[in-house]
Amino acid sequence: MTFSEDLLVAVLPALVLTVTASVFDWRFRKIPNKLVLTGLFAALAMPFVSDHGLPVQAILLGGLIGLVLYLPLYAVRWVGAGDAKLMAVVDMFVGPSGAALIAFYSFMAGGILGVAMLAVQGGWGSAWERLSLLFRSLVLRLRGVPIPMPVNSQGQTLRLPYALAILAGTFVWLSRNLPKSMAS
Repeated sequence: MTFSEDLLVAVLPALVLTVTASVFDWRFRKIPNKLVLTGLFAALAMPFVSDHGLPVQAILLGGLIGLVLYLPLYAVRWVGAGDAKLMAVVDMFVGPSGAALIAFYSFMAGGILGVAMLAVQGGWGSAWERLSLLFRSLVLRLRGVPIPMPVNSQGQTLRLPYALAILAGTFVWLSRNLPKSMAS
């Protein structure tokens, strides 16, 4: 196999995982733990079932990077626990070399998705109210004050299907790296 084929074989399970998680997250605003665990075991099995080449240590380091980058977002309730776990598992498939970039691309996609959801669901009138709630909750959480989930003026919790952003970030990373690997 060529390097580009190895890369695609390695990342294809991550794409399948994020597509499946995105469907669950869109429909139910929840990512099942069984799905994340399946991805975890698939990532750990990759060195033994393919010629991907990432050693187990690199796979674990990629997952650790994803978890460290998204755990603070979970702590301030900007993403759910399922989103943080999904990010860690996706980063296991690419190892440390791609983990931070996928997390960054996912964060950017999450911002775009958040603005789009605000425009569709809450209208621009409540966008400032929602942003204010997010930043106030961040400040309170960083001070150690327990806070409830942010709600808007209608009493609805503000939930975003963030697995879609992780899917977009994974796809952007793959689209930027696959052509490079094909050229070599």
